[in-house]
Amino acid sequence: MNSSPKGPLQELGWNGLRFQAPAGWQLDRVGRQYLLLASETGPALEATFSQVRGRFSHKRALKKLTAAAAGARLRAEPLPKAWQAALGAYETAGFAWSGNQGAGQGAVLFCPVCRKATVIQFYQAGAGPDFEQAARVLASFEDHPRAGEVLWAVFDFRAEVPERFRLTSHRIAAGYLELAFSAPGQALRLYRWGPATALLAGRDLAAFARERLRLPSSGPFYPGRAGTDTAIESQVLRSGPFFSGRAGTDEAAQSQPSRSGPFYPGRAGTDTAAQSQPSRSGPFFSGRAGTDAAAQSQLSRSGPAGKKRVGEEEALEWLSPPGRIWRRLLRPGRRHDRLRVWRLEEKNRILAVRLSGRRAVEAGLMDALSRKVTSV
Repeated sequence: MNSSPKGPLQELGWNGLRFQAPAGWQLDRVGRQYLLLASETGPALEATFSQVRGRFSHKRALKKLTAAAAGARLRAEPLPKAWQAALGAYETAGFAWSGNQGAGQGAVLFCPVCRKATVIQFYQAGAGPDFEQAARVLASFEDHPRAGEVLWAVFDFRAEVPERFRLTSHRIAAGYLELAFSAPGQALRLYRWGPATALLAGRDLAAFARERLRLPSSGPFYPGRAGTDTAIESQVLRSGPFFSGRAGTDEAAQSQPSRSGPFYPGRAGTDTAAQSQPSRSGPFFSGRAGTDAAAQSQLSRSGPAGKKRVGEEEALEWLSPPGRIWRRLLRPGRRHDRLRVWRLEEKNRILAVRLSGRRAVEAGLMDALSRKVTSV
């Protein structure tokens, strides 16, 4: 968290957007292409964004905002000079509104490079909008990935994910966060739980992972540290249980309406106020004893060479090959799965990364992903 003459700032990142906002502004609602931050006094910042196909018109965008501003008076208005300076890389148009729900000022941004359009507005509080504070937020605004990676930073969770992975669903609740992504031939899930001390009371990390991720009660896993020792892989057993994982089977999402702001009424089924909920059907892994003897990993007992690590944190890892060649031909939906779970002692959190694909998941890719998943 950075600081400024007006107080500390927090960095937020969501689905391609990233910016710094006052630490007192907390995430209130989130959708796939929507963010609402609120302060102690009410809504503070609202943003909706989308990829543009074809020609973009600020005039047409403002007309749509006017039509959606039920019960409010919206007018086009030049941006404050400080906002213009902060948004020099974008094609912009300004607006202001007032009504029974309050008042505010905002901007329609279009990036000619990535062709993303963003409507961002700041709610008026007290005597009027704080243009200086809004200018600081806008000066940090970005809508491009950095070095091919997208920042996901909400609450105390932070991750950098390769841009080829697209968000398919999300769930954010008290003590729990889950983000699901897909890429050609691959699926990725990131998890965060807390507080770890309460969740692990009376059980170890392996028992917690088996319960929360519906893993078999028995099966191979690697104790140790994940993220640095990737050269030595699992030993193959000729008997024992195996894991069969399917990617993309619980991606269900339901929309919840946004209840703030005149511009985004958040009707059910719209894009702007979608709040995803995970499907409650089906475990991530199902285990069948003795059905695929050739695809098993043995618990590593060989010391440091068999350990994994995420930074300095101990981790557990599960592997689930899809089976023999004849089984893959009969059931082509089967995928390779790799799951890593670790406890972040300093932050009292539990984190996990699950990666699956048609081909075997490389340990190096899992290491690279795990190193960039943390809690702040």
